[in-house]
Amino acid sequence: MIHRDAGTPFPLRVCIGPRTIRAVSRFKRVGAERIFSPKESPRVCIGPRTIRAVSRFKRVGAERIFSPKESPRSVLFIGFAMAGIMEMMQWGDWRVTVALVVVALVTLYFYLTSNMNYWSKRGFPQIPASPIPIFGNTFKILTGQANFTEMFDQLYKKAGDQPFVGFFQGSQPVLLVKDPELIKRILIKDFHAFMDRGFKIEEDVDPFNAKGLSNLNGQRWKNMRARLSPTFTSGRMKAMFPLMYSCSDVLLNCIENEVKKNSGEVVMEMKDCLSCFSTDVIATCAFGIQYVSWANVDLDDLAAQAMLFFAAGLETTSSLSSFVLFELSKSEEGKEIQRNLQEEVDSVMQEDGGKITYAGLKRMQLLERVVNETLRIHPPAGVLSRIAVENYKIPETDLTLEKNTMVFIPTQAMQNDEKFFPEPKKFNPDRFLNKENYNHFAYLPFGDGPRLCIGKGKIRFDAGPTGSGCTSLQV
Repeated sequence: MIHRDAGTPFPLRVCIGPRTIRAVSRFKRVGAERIFSPKESPRVCIGPRTIRAVSRFKRVGAERIFSPKESPRSVLFIGFAMAGIMEMMQWGDWRVTVALVVVALVTLYFYLTSNMNYWSKRGFPQIPASPIPIFGNTFKILTGQANFTEMFDQLYKKAGDQPFVGFFQGSQPVLLVKDPELIKRILIKDFHAFMDRGFKIEEDVDPFNAKGLSNLNGQRWKNMRARLSPTFTSGRMKAMFPLMYSCSDVLLNCIENEVKKNSGEVVMEMKDCLSCFSTDVIATCAFGIQYVSWANVDLDDLAAQAMLFFAAGLETTSSLSSFVLFELSKSEEGKEIQRNLQEEVDSVMQEDGGKITYAGLKRMQLLERVVNETLRIHPPAGVLSRIAVENYKIPETDLTLEKNTMVFIPTQAMQNDEKFFPEPKKFNPDRFLNKENYNHFAYLPFGDGPRLCIGKGKIRFDAGPTGSGCTSLQV
């Protein structure tokens, strides 16, 4: 606020506007001591350095002042405008108030859109749709009109044939990658440049989630991953199998009892049943075996990983098993696959003395293909995220991705793209008969590389006994 003393030779009551800028030229004549002396008024908020900055407005141009990367002066300018609006509203001069509102809105617009040419300035291809100030290209998800995966499906289609494109998540520039070779580099070959997932949780706000394996970064993640990996070796999986098998027996007994009570036919919500099964498996297997591995470990770390395993394992396992049963029952083709699967299960069980064994489960190749195809259509994670921890030159281009730029890999969109999987909407387990039939880096239901989902084997393993057991029932 500038002095409004009638004796002050400064002729204005307003601190922003063309007349003020012209009046700045009188600064030397009237004297800084007279206008800005804190001894004369406690309401002084502008100093000589600010006035000099304002006088440069025409020289430097709005695009320089409003650039958040180059200077915070745009925030100062907006602050001046808003302060002037509040003061003029007190004076009751509506014309000046309206003018200042317009100035403030135009200033705010330039500030919010000043970074929207981020990708084009650096030579990157960009999503054709123009980003909306504040919302960027993610208007629908921020307003609740689409979920995260649906939004990335739409962005994937808008990207066309480009191997990667820039877009804006809110006002933040991020990169969408859809080229399998570049994905391979990001996840494996150049993992050192994309080690972290990019979502940071403040430990003092949410300590359990912040310490969970998937949310750790850098060396802390490496240390925790090394500690947890032995929990999911094939030897541990084999040791868990009898416990897991007993849980599936409980599930099947419950279903059979319901069928008997309803004269041989019953309609059940399988997602609820399978959620109970997953809870039993996690409580019986994962936590019990981990207890020995985590002796003499910080209790907060133990609680954080236990919560992560429960939250991540429960939903992924129950959803996968539910989708397997759904795909096997929704069409005649699915029912035919179910009958073939039943024959395979019966044959392997007969070879193993009428029981499902760990070795027998590994021999059920059609069951494995059914699970793979279900994961293709219904992946547990529709999008993978990474963040560049250093500047990264994209291979075979002259483009450099700046440090701290988020990268997204739209797995569900790629796995349902006919470019990679012909007839993507068709449930066809035989597409996994030969690994040469598809591009491995277009099929990433659990990610890949050092940050591959640590529970990948267990999730697929849990779905095996459930799928093979439930084929003995008419689903």
